[in-house]
Amino acid sequence: MVSEHKNRLVIKDIAKMCNVSPQTVSRVLNQRCDVSPETRNRIERVIAETGYQPSFLARSLVNHRRNKGIQKVDWLNSAVEVGYQSLKMQVLQNSTWVMIGDSITACDRDPMNHADLGKGYVSFVDGLITACWPSNHVCVLNRGIPGGTIREMKSRWQEDVLELQPDWLSICVGFNDVWQQFNSHHKGQPHVTLDEYEKTLNELLITIKPILKGLVLMTPYLILPQSEPMRVMMDKFGEAVNRLAQRHQTLFVDTQSIFDMAVQHGSIEELTWDGVHLTIPGHMILARAVLQSVGLDLS
Repeated sequence: MVSEHKNRLVIKDIAKMCNVSPQTVSRVLNQRCDVSPETRNRIERVIAETGYQPSFLARSLVNHRRNKGIQKVDWLNSAVEVGYQSLKMQVLQNSTWVMIGDSITACDRDPMNHADLGKGYVSFVDGLITACWPSNHVCVLNRGIPGGTIREMKSRWQEDVLELQPDWLSICVGFNDVWQQFNSHHKGQPHVTLDEYEKTLNELLITIKPILKGLVLMTPYLILPQSEPMRVMMDKFGEAVNRLAQRHQTLFVDTQSIFDMAVQHGSIEELTWDGVHLTIPGHMILARAVLQSVGLDLS
């Protein structure tokens, strides 16, 4: 029975069985010392009983460290492109910044509380702006919806974007559009094709761009080997976002490249437990990239 199911297990399953967080399981897998002996023994016992193994990429990277000791990793510049000329920090002053997307953006936000920023990169962006540039007075709003596709984003565009009249807007969508094409529960249902994704996103940009001071487009990503079929498809969706960023001369954050570079410096499971949803360090990397794209220097 174990051999039948072990390949289906992910780190969240082990965490649930042990009644701990996925981050704690990751610490045990990475042989970190900040786990109590009792918890470590419980997790190791469940791993042995279930036959769980980390993903291929995680196993190949868990012991791979290019830099030892304390050293700052500065690899964002090549993945963040500024489309607007002479962008200055002051453009964010006294502005409203709406961030829209799916569960990566939502990250446990309460949809009934329109001021709730969730627990992910959106809240980190807001916190860093407030801490580092308190005089800017930026109002950050999170409009991420778990499970959302570009179709669903279009259906709520009027309420979640146009009616808010934002000065700045960032968009990160496409994960579910790709994932549903590979998920058995969605077989037989009409999927969002690459053409529909690019066409719909282009239409949405046309409606909002005239009223914006700044627009940030972020690629969807999948932290898996480039040979994986879902990753191949995700890269194509990312290329579509890049094309639209060039067409509309927007700011562009290549999140896929950022995470590809990030895993070269540590374990994949320090950033994500399923290839998509991020840990705190993963969200912080994303927040830093977004801030850097709009000219806010955290170096």
